[in-house]
Amino acid sequence: SRVSEKCHAWHISLDGMTQENLKQLIKRIKHNVSETEYNCAIGYSYSADGKKPIEDMLKESDKMMYAEKERYYTETGKNRRKT
Repeated sequence: SRVSEKCHAWHISLDGMTQENLKQLIKRIKHNVSETEYNCAIGYSYSADGKKPIEDMLKESDKMMYAEKERYYTETGKNRRKT
């Protein structure tokens, strides 16, 4: 896939973190980013027992991230695809 210079993606694994703590971490990251000129979309997947296949977790988090990006562009009216 094509990634522009302004777009970066990471996969982070946080073993031993509760889902509530993960949600709070994401909230803090979004707040900190909102204090800058940038924005971010974060997708995540959680497996309480650690048995969910990584492929399923990546698909789930990707789907969430792209839904968040779509919401951002719809709500702001910005067009990321320059024509």
